[in-house]
Amino acid sequence: MKAYRADAAGNRFVVIDGVAGPLPSDPAGLAQLLCAQADVSGFCPEGLLLCLPGEEASAVRMVLFNRDGSRPEACGNGLRIIALLAVREKYAEGEFLVTTDAGLRQVRVTPKGVEVCLGPVRIESKEHAVEVNGQMICGTRVNVGNPHFVLFMGEKGQPTLEDCGEALATHESFPKGTNVAIVSQVHTQGLSVRIFERGVGETGACGTGAAAVARVAVERGMVSWPVRVELPGGDLVLSMGSEGVWLRGSTEILGSCDLPR
Repeated sequence: MKAYRADAAGNRFVVIDGVAGPLPSDPAGLAQLLCAQADVSGFCPEGLLLCLPGEEASAVRMVLFNRDGSRPEACGNGLRIIALLAVREKYAEGEFLVTTDAGLRQVRVTPKGVEVCLGPVRIESKEHAVEVNGQMICGTRVNVGNPHFVLFMGEKGQPTLEDCGEALATHESFPKGTNVAIVSQVHTQGLSVRIFERGVGETGACGTGAAAVARVAVERGMVSWPVRVELPGGDLVLSMGSEGVWLRGSTEILGSCDLPR
């Protein structure tokens, strides 16, 4: 199997090229094994990406398995890595489509970097109240092809990510679980955010989470497009296009890696 270490704004993955070679028999189990601890170089992924042959209109297909072996519907940073790999291996060039579990996604790879369209970002509930440890927490439910719950720390009584991240991500109010984003600062340059991903835990960066908080902040009149989202692993920039929200940020294939036998 051809496998690589990859990083997108601090969101780290192992990616397997299933176009050029075989795939693991148990990718969910392999994801759990790879993400359990750092390798000898200190690299510890948050998920396992599979780059697969495309379907009809798409050049390639992306499948992701989280740290706990679950399979999320969407991943903006993973999509950028798959797009970069597809161009590097000459499966596609320039602007093309990638099949994901959330549908077809438009991507663009140029000398300036990698940009992907996440599609429409929909606010499903502006004020959704959830009780955690006897405390009522009010946030905004957002759909980016996967579920998000957005909170602003400046609002009265809002807890920290340590207080509520895991409890909210697995709360019965969200039947399929949810990703939790807490905005700690809103300023002229953008938003400072921390994110707890379902199936992963706190993450260095989350592309769909960044899109969710940007959409809510613009809706509230706090910022305007394009929006810079500052995350522990790096910055992401979100812009609005006719097809939906576009995401860009640092994207890098770090090198090949060995898989456990």
